[in-house]
Formats: sequence, structure tokens, C-alpha cells
Amino acid sequence: MSTPAATSVVGSKYLLWRRQLPAISCKGEIAPPGLKGVVELEFFAAGAVGVAPAFLIMFYTLRRYEYPYVEKAIFRNDRLFLSFAVGMVLGVISAVIFNAFRIDLYTTAILVLILVALFEESFKLAYLNLKIFQKEFDTVFYGSSTGLGIAATFIMAFAFQTFTAPVDSPVAPFSPVNILVLLTLSVALNSLHFFTGSTIGVGAASGRPWGAFFRAVGSRAVFALLVAPFLAPAQVLNPYVLVAFLLAGTAFAIFLYRESYSSVIPDSLPTEVRRKMRRSAKERA
Repeated sequence: MSTPAATSVVGSKYLLWRRQLPAISCKGEIAPPGLKGVVELEFFAAGAVGVAPAFLIMFYTLRRYEYPYVEKAIFRNDRLFLSFAVGMVLGVISAVIFNAFRIDLYTTAILVLILVALFEESFKLAYLNLKIFQKEFDTVFYGSSTGLGIAATFIMAFAFQTFTAPVDSPVAPFSPVNILVLLTLSVALNSLHFFTGSTIGVGAASGRPWGAFFRAVGSRAVFALLVAPFLAPAQVLNPYVLVAFLLAGTAFAIFLYRESYSSVIPDSLPTEVRRKMRRSAKERA
């Protein structure tokens, strides 16, 4: 499959299910035995790009809601990591859906991003409205964890395709530019999914799921408008313009994350829980 030189700042786009590793090289030829180690490096590098920001965001945000900041964690770790695992499975499915489309135009990129957003947010809505989560205040934590799981594997798939770009790609797969761009995209998508997951979680806990769902989808639509040029660079050949769009989308996603951190999650907690948290903070001081 030939790829124009201006296809992407971060490398060529390949269909996820066409890669049969480690036996097949990126050009479709039988790979030599030494390629296995290279493929493993690419796989673990992609995993680090996708999963590391997700865990950092999870740890940084949720540490306030477990010991020693409170007497005991106000969420269940088993449900938290189960939700993350469920999200990781959904992220793989989302990556397959995303790669099923050929994105050449700005409008196509927007439509595909919104389609994927509807799929992901609808799943969050259904999952977080299961009986075990309904009307439970800690559902907000499981919603954010589900979102982080989705973002982690979606970015992992995107990064793996970039790292396994063909040798004639205009940008070296492991170049500093690629690494920086992929990490930026990972932070953006993890922050965005954290917000939408926590928002839908609050909706499920409060018995008002649809308002939260439409708020989440609306935020995804704004993000799609901002990052779509980056995903369809054939119409915008200036790499600095592409990076500017990516940074705008990242700034928007981080803003949403800060809203979750400072208001969505704290405001969703029962008054008694917030009182105990303030008491523990005073004791630590």
C-alpha cells in the first residue's frame, strides 16, 4: 500500500487487522528471526505511550480518595481495575472501527471521530447504568477508569502503527518528533476520556444519565473539530499548522480534565464523605 509523503506527521496509517506479527514484516515479506525483538520493542513502546499517561492520570487524581488522604478508599479497587480492563477491550474495538475508514478529508475525519465517540460514549452509558453501578456515588470513579482504559489501548494501537511505519515513511518512526506527538495525543485522549467517563458516571449515579451522555458527546464533538486537521493532513500541508491544531485539542482536553478533577468528582460525593475528607485534611495539616 503506497502512502503519499504528506499522509501524516506521525507516519502512515495501516489497518490494524492486516498486521500479522512477528512473522510478517511491515512490507508484507517474511521477517527474519531478528525482527521479533524489534517488533517486541515497538509493541512495548506503543504500550508505554498509551498506558503510562492513563495510569499517571488515574494515580494523580484518585490518590486524594484513598488512604492516607481518607481513612479508607471511597471506591472499590476491584471494580476500578475491572472497569479499566473493560475499557481496554473497548479501545481495541474502537481502533478497529477507526481504521476501517480512509481519512483523507477534514470532514471525513470529523465524521469518523464523532462516529467513534458515539460508539464509545454509548458503551459507557450502558456499562455504567448496570444495576451494580446505578445510584452509587462511587460510579464516577469507575466511569473515569473505563475512559482511561479506552484511551490507553486506542493510543497503543495508533502508536504501534506509527512505530511500524514502512522504511520509506517521510518521518522516522522512533524520531523525537513522533514520540512527542504521540505522547501529546495520548495525554489529550486520556484527559478527554477521563472527563467523559466521570461525567457519565455522575449521570448514572444521580439517575440523570441522558444529560450527562449528551454533555460527553458534545465535548467529543468539539475535540473532533479541533484535532480533525491533524488526522487529515493532506489538506493542510504545513506541519506547524497541524501541530497547532493538535495542541489546541490537547489544551481543550486538559481543561476538561481539570473540570473533572476540581468539580465533577468532588461535587458528586455525598456531603458526609466530603465532610470526612475535610476532617482528614485538617488532621494531616
